[in-house]
Amino acid sequence: MASDSITLCAVGDICLGDSLISLGFGTRSMIARHGPNFIFDGVRDRLRSHDIVFGNLESVLSDRGVDPAEPRTRYLRGAPEGIESVCDGGFHILNVANNHILQYGRQACEETLEAVRGRDIVPVGLRGDGEQCCVPEVLERDGMRIGFLAYSFEWEQYYEGEVLYARATADQISQQVRALRDEVDYVIVSIHWGLEYMLEPSPEMREIGRAVIDAGADVVLGHHPHVLQGMEHRGDGIIFYSLGNFVFDKAWWPVCRKTCIASLTLPRDRSAGLGVEVIPVRINGRHQPRLSEGRQLQSDEAFWAKVCRRLERWPAGSEAQYAREKKMKLAVMAATKIAHILWNAPRYEAGVFSHLFKHKILRISAPKLPKTASEEPAAE
Repeated sequence: MASDSITLCAVGDICLGDSLISLGFGTRSMIARHGPNFIFDGVRDRLRSHDIVFGNLESVLSDRGVDPAEPRTRYLRGAPEGIESVCDGGFHILNVANNHILQYGRQACEETLEAVRGRDIVPVGLRGDGEQCCVPEVLERDGMRIGFLAYSFEWEQYYEGEVLYARATADQISQQVRALRDEVDYVIVSIHWGLEYMLEPSPEMREIGRAVIDAGADVVLGHHPHVLQGMEHRGDGIIFYSLGNFVFDKAWWPVCRKTCIASLTLPRDRSAGLGVEVIPVRINGRHQPRLSEGRQLQSDEAFWAKVCRRLERWPAGSEAQYAREKKMKLAVMAATKIAHILWNAPRYEAGVFSHLFKHKILRISAPKLPKTASEEPAAE
C-alpha cells in the first residue's frame, strides 16, 4: 500500500577538499586520516531516514591536473575516493550548478560526474539545449514523481570555456518550472546565488525566489553564501535562501559552522500542504556536521529564528544598505583570515605558508591606494 507522503531532506555546501587557508588540515586531510565513513558519522542516520537526500556538491572529486608543489592546484579539491563519503551520507541527488565544479577544468568536472553517476547518484544542474537551460531530473518514490531543476547565478571565475552547468534568468527558470509542473507531483529548484557570509538575502535574491515559487515551484533551495539565511513561506511554497555549509572547513569564521538539515514532508494529497522541520546542525573542529544537542541546540534554534526574523529587515529597494553591511563584514573577515593563517603557521607545509603569506597576508594587509585610469585589477 502506498504511503500518504514521502520525505526529502536538503543540506547546503559539501566541499570534500581543503580550503586554501586550511590546506593540510582541512576536510580532505581529515577524511584521508580517518577514512571515508568519518565525515558524515554524526548525521548519517538522520539523513538516511529520508526517502530523498539532496546536497550541493561544492568541489570536484578528481586529482586531474594537481601539482603537489603548487597550492593553487590543491585547494577545494576532493579526492576521487571522496565519492565513498558521499555514498556513506546516503545522498541521492547533488546540485552541480555552482562556481567550483569547473575549478579544475572540464576533464576534472567530467570525472566527478562519472563518479557520481557510477554510484547511482543523480547530478542536477547540467546545461540543457535550446530553451531548456537546465536538464530536469525526476526521482520517483512510492509512485510519486519529484522534479528537480538547478541553476547558478555566480560568475565563472575559473573556467574560460563554455560552462557545463545551467545558468538562467529568473524568467527562464520560471518558464522551465511551468513546463515541468504538469509532469511531476512536486518541483524542487536549487539555486546557487547571493553574497558570501551575508546573513540575509539581497533584495534581488528575494525577488527571484518569489518569482520561482509564483511560477509553480514548491521549494527553492539556496546555497553559496556559506551561512544560513533563513526561510520564507510564499503561498504554498517555501524558500530556503541559503542552507549554509554542511561539510566545509571554514572553522575560522564561527557562523559558518552553524547549519541545518531541511526536512520536508511531501504529501500525496497536495491540499495537505508541505511539512517542514529545520534540524539544527553544528560543524565541529574536525569539519564534521553533527546534530546539535543540549545548550548548543538551544543556541542554534535561537540563531535560526534570528536569521528568519532578519528577512523582515530587507524590504525591496534596500540594495545600498545591503552593500554597506557587506563592505563592513568583508573588512572584519579579512582580519579573521589573517589571524587564522598566523595561528596555524606551524601546521602548514613550508611552500603553503609562503604562498599564503605572499598572496593572502600581504595582499589583504596592504594599504589600498587610489587606482589610476591605466591600472588594471591585479589577478589573485
